[in-house]
Amino acid sequence: DLRQPRRIYVFKPRQPRTLADFKALHAALRRIGPAQLLCVNPGATLVEAGQVEAAGDGLFIGHIDRTAHSEGAGRIWHRLCLLTARLAGATPYPAAANA
Repeated sequence: DLRQPRRIYVFKPRQPRTLADFKALHAALRRIGPAQLLCVNPGATLVEAGQVEAAGDGLFIGHIDRTAHSEGAGRIWHRLCLLTARLAGATPYPAAANA
């Protein structure tokens, strides 16, 4: 699957990582194929949570707060995935398009 750009892979470390860390992982995936990657950095402020930035070449950085594993986690993850798909130019599933 890494050889075909049909998917956006997701990586969420347990501890916050730097942009350089995410770029290194993305570069390793890109050596195999045209992979797109959403890296979700934990520890965001409430204002940042649910936001996604395009970092170039199919790399996206999403932000999630540390409590997103409990109340409201589904909404935040849905937003991260939907925003990433839009930034990547992908067509979201019909159920996600109306969210």
